[in-house]
Amino acid sequence: MSYAYTGGMPTDRRRRRRAIRLGLLLLLVVLLIFAGLRLLDGIQSARTPPSAAPSPSSTCLEPPAGVTVDVLNATTRAGLAGVAADTLRAQRFEVGTVGNAPAGTKLTGPAEIRHGTKGKDGAAVLARHVRGAVMVQVDRADTRIDLVIGEGFDAVTPPADPPTC
Repeated sequence: MSYAYTGGMPTDRRRRRRAIRLGLLLLLVVLLIFAGLRLLDGIQSARTPPSAAPSPSSTCLEPPAGVTVDVLNATTRAGLAGVAADTLRAQRFEVGTVGNAPAGTKLTGPAEIRHGTKGKDGAAVLARHVRGAVMVQVDRADTRIDLVIGEGFDAVTPPADPPTC
C-alpha cells in the first residue's frame, strides 16, 4: 500500500484537528454569549432601584380584626349605605350599623372616614377602598369606624395597586 503525500499529514488527522478547532471555537462563542447576557443583566439590575417595602399598618388590604365599620348615608340617594355595606362585607370588612347619617349632615365630597385613635389602622385600610375619602379623627375610645357617604361617592372598590402585607 502506498500513501499519497498530502503535505505531511494524512487527511483523517487533519479533519480531526479541524473538528477540534471548530468545537473549541463554538464553545468559546457560547461562553462569550453567556457572559454578555450576564453582563447585560447586571447592568439592568443596577439601573432598577429596589422598591421600598410598604408599611403594613397603612397599606395592607386586610381589615384589622376587631374593627367594625358603620355605614351612614349623608345623601338623598336611597339605599346607598346598604349597597356600600354589602360591598364592604364582600371585601371581608365587618359591618355594623347601616343607615342614614344624622339629620343635617352634608358632605359634598365622596366620603368621610371617622375614627378614634385605636381605629386609625382600620380607617387607613378602609380609605384604600373608598377613593377620595377623607380620614377624620374623632374622640372615640374604641376601634369602631364611621363611613359617612357624601354626594361625590361612587362605590367601594378594591384598590388598583394592592400591596403585599
